[in-house]
Amino acid sequence: MKMGKISMRIAYFIMVHQYAEQFALLLDAIQHPDNIYLIHVDAKSSTEFEEHIKNIGSKYSNMHFLKRQSVRRCLWSLTEVQLHAIEYLLSMTDQNWDYFINLSGQCFPLKSQNYIMNYLANNQGNYIGLLNSQDPLVQKDSIYRQRNHYKETNTSTGFDKLTDQGQLLNEFSAGKYNYYTGSGWFFLTREFCDFVVNSEVSKEIKPYMKTVFISDESYIQTILMNGEFAKKPLFPYKRFISMNVQTNGSHPVDLKEGNFIELIISDAFFARKFDITQDAAILKMLQFHIGGK
Repeated sequence: MKMGKISMRIAYFIMVHQYAEQFALLLDAIQHPDNIYLIHVDAKSSTEFEEHIKNIGSKYSNMHFLKRQSVRRCLWSLTEVQLHAIEYLLSMTDQNWDYFINLSGQCFPLKSQNYIMNYLANNQGNYIGLLNSQDPLVQKDSIYRQRNHYKETNTSTGFDKLTDQGQLLNEFSAGKYNYYTGSGWFFLTREFCDFVVNSEVSKEIKPYMKTVFISDESYIQTILMNGEFAKKPLFPYKRFISMNVQTNGSHPVDLKEGNFIELIISDAFFARKFDITQDAAILKMLQFHIGGK
């Protein structure tokens, strides 16, 4: 790919709850003076961990911290915290940025920042995982997610299952909106981010989506495909994730040193998930690899 002058700024949102040392490696690997970094430390993590994360970020002038909240996988809080991040970044009137990229503390880049920024400057659009809504298995999963709603609580499980929301599903589907699913990881243009938090589509969809199972993998997709941005350029989400599919759900597999070759020859920009306590060598190998790109 031809590399020209960079004219693209990225606003990164990083969600972290453990492994401060691994977070430090990630932050160093994606650091660029033109970009913005917004960090969220899960409220379930200790205050000592939060201070450690803030100390790591203190050497950079482009770091910001989002107000802490408790985030639970598969539930609305995971979607909500990302909406808060987008709102926060849009409110920074003195900071111009072009793309929103979400990461966890267990993601890691496979390309350098210069490469990613140049690529986005030359290939503008939204990068998002979107499953084929005509696939029978996708349809089955979508119906399950829409009919099984959960409300977050302070109980040991963290949620209560609500009664069958079939009536809500019928009202949603019979109306002007269709339901879409995909991945919870994406690169979003600033223009689309503004649409996500301020459009009538998002305001009408949000009440229904607040209790949908795994809303972080459907909220953005549903807004995008039911609005004007469905007609604009849309690209694959540029993530390398190896999934372990089980009867009780799918979970990302820890990537290790043995995955190095397939990682660096992929066209992905980021991969997950890594665990420094299981394999620190792969992070060092990737860090060295992108240092020369």
